[in-house]
Amino acid sequence: MKQIPAEYYQMLEQLQAVDFVLVELQLYLDTHPDDLEAIKQFNHYARERK
Repeated sequence: MKQIPAEYYQMLEQLQAVDFVLVELQLYLDTHPDDLEAIKQFNHYARERK
């Protein structure tokens, strides 16, 4: 059976963390649509997710 490298799990964990941040920022921005700093953070993590 082929072993999955540990790097794969590290990258997967990082993607999950970024996804969590994006969801939380989206929820925050739903109620605070004029918060420019939060919008910048959201855009940063959206680019990182790609």
